[in-house]
Amino acid sequence: MLSELQDQIREKELNLLQAKKTIKLLESEKIELEAQLKDKDVRITKLTEELLLSQDKTNRSETKDPSDYWKRELVKKNDGLHKLQDLIRSLHFEKNMQIDKDIKNLKTVFAEEKKSVDFKLKMYSELEIENQKKISNLEQENFNLKSQLLSYNYDELLSRISALTSENLDIRHQLEILRKSNNLHDLALLTPDIHQISIQVHQLLIVMQNLKAGKEISLRVLLGNDEKGNISSAKQLVVDVASLKKDLGQIKEIVSDYHAENLGFNICLTQ
Repeated sequence: MLSELQDQIREKELNLLQAKKTIKLLESEKIELEAQLKDKDVRITKLTEELLLSQDKTNRSETKDPSDYWKRELVKKNDGLHKLQDLIRSLHFEKNMQIDKDIKNLKTVFAEEKKSVDFKLKMYSELEIENQKKISNLEQENFNLKSQLLSYNYDELLSRISALTSENLDIRHQLEILRKSNNLHDLALLTPDIHQISIQVHQLLIVMQNLKAGKEISLRVLLGNDEKGNISSAKQLVVDVASLKKDLGQIKEIVSDYHAENLGFNICLTQ
């Protein structure tokens, strides 16, 4: 949209420049025509004076020559010159009127084009200011989010993740031993603990997801009450182990993303 508006403004500016050139050309033509008219008026005046002088000489000679032939001829020529003078003046007047009309029309078009350009420039300026405000707001939100992320105790979270991961590995190792030894009784004893760990890991995942999304963190969720109950089915054990694998995988991804963002943010701060 900005590019299209800039193109329109450039086109309008070219039109305005062309209109200025046309007005200047017409004004020059008008001045030239006025000069020509003045020159012709001088010439016609001179011819008129010569005719009048000739007519005067003819009148003086009438007593010697009763013929009025030359007198009539001079009158005809004098009338013709006056008509020619009136015609030239009329043509110049019409030409000047047309030039004045063209100049007035061009000035009107020029004013409208200038008004259009000024309006679009104002729109462009307002749009640019609005975009700058949006950019500033987004930058401020980004800065606030990074500051909020830095304010949380990630060391504690990472330590808890490490402990849970280690605990999960131990449990999986114990499960493998139990599977090989077919000690179903001991496996049934461990099933509730595995289920509880699965719940805690999932709660931790929720906390980290909220943290990544910039939402408020509830430590009550992170430190939620242990679920009580007698859970010993093999089916539940399989579900809990699968849930643990999935949740730990997502936690590792979040930690990896945070590490990359934190490293980049620290580099920006040092620069």
